[in-house]
Amino acid sequence: IGIALDQTCIYPQDSPGGWHIIGISPLDFFDIGSKSPCFARPGDKIEFIEISLNQYLKLKKEILTKPKFK
Repeated sequence: IGIALDQTCIYPQDSPGGWHIIGISPLDFFDIGSKSPCFARPGDKIEFIEISLNQYLKLKKEILTKPKFK
């Protein structure tokens, strides 16, 4: 998750950029194999909330072990 002035961005994967990176998410925001590859649509409002490292690791583990449905 990056920030620049009054805008934010979400990098769907590791990539170089000029934004100030302020955090990471346990969620995958883009899945090319999904019917709707992006979780959000233009104009959606997204709220970022802070979680602890332990919460992040727990969520990441749960997401990785959860079966995917497409």
